[in-house]
Amino acid sequence: MNVHSMRAILALAIFFPISISYAEQTTSEQIQQLYIGYLGRAADPAGLEYWTGQVEGGLITIDQIRVNLVNEQPEYQENYGVLSNSDLVVAIYLGLFNREPDEAGRLYWEDQLNLGLVLPDQLIIAFINGAFPDDRAILDNKLTAAACYTSNPEFYSADLVARIITELDKSEAYTQCPPVADAGADQSVNSEDLVELDGSGADLESGVTLMWSQLSGPAVELSDNSVANANFIAPSVESGSTESVELQLTAIDGSGAAGTDNVLINVTGITPIDAFSFYQASISDQIIQGRCINCHIQGGLASGSALRYQRDSVAGYQITNFNLLDDYVDTGNSETLLSKPRGVGHGGGVQLSATSESYQNWQTFVEMLMSN
Repeated sequence: MNVHSMRAILALAIFFPISISYAEQTTSEQIQQLYIGYLGRAADPAGLEYWTGQVEGGLITIDQIRVNLVNEQPEYQENYGVLSNSDLVVAIYLGLFNREPDEAGRLYWEDQLNLGLVLPDQLIIAFINGAFPDDRAILDNKLTAAACYTSNPEFYSADLVARIITELDKSEAYTQCPPVADAGADQSVNSEDLVELDGSGADLESGVTLMWSQLSGPAVELSDNSVANANFIAPSVESGSTESVELQLTAIDGSGAAGTDNVLINVTGITPIDAFSFYQASISDQIIQGRCINCHIQGGLASGSALRYQRDSVAGYQITNFNLLDDYVDTGNSETLLSKPRGVGHGGGVQLSATSESYQNWQTFVEMLMSN
């Protein structure tokens, strides 16, 4: 370590000892202070994420970021790199605290820079650690505003945030951050499914109202566009095709500030299974031939019933038995078909447990016949 570096460290330690509050700041807060002091704006979302990851991953230090911003970033060079040492001290003070340093302080730090005892990238530590309470209050306000816009990329604009940060003072805490809107994760559903939207991650503090709106895709009708968990029926989509419905959730606070977030619902058209195909696959052999045929047949115990089936040895038995059941439902007997297999008013007792897969298939089949 050279003599100049040692003198710089001693100057910083004597005049501006590291405060507990600075040591306790998060990585992102320390990085935001560098952006505010040296670039005059909040960190952009990608930049903050990158630098925070590098520091917390042990790949780089905060000190190295300071050196990088001052010596390698064109943005710093264009705005601060061309300044004299005296003007640099004033510019960084203004960026952090919205005021110029007192004359004695300006002359002191100008002299330290001229002698090479302090480097430009070290000024910010000295100024922050030596900040008076009023100065600290202003910087804290700037940090709050910076964090607000950096953590909400949809609101972030370097020029806008630079203007907001420049105009902040200590008069009151910054509370103008737009509310957060969170429309939930994108979804993939089938044609005519019930789609449940999840906006529960939005900022739902008192005074914040929500509004869903559709941006694109086949028109859908929301159950209620002013609640977090609205729902709608997915549009009918041609078999084998996919349509996308894009919705936007807007969160609006009492001042009119608004945050938005979008969600994409991808709707796929499926080929419906017709009732007869379902009957062949899940009902005929498993239930009619497996359970009902012994009684519900000519000469059987239930031969007096309207439901008399054909055995599987008879040609065309499946379509014959299917048509028999279809006609039975058409004459208003669907409830009978659903209750008797469970033993309700059935001379043959319980044939299908209500919780069994076979009964669930039977119920689906009857519902399909009812919708024909």
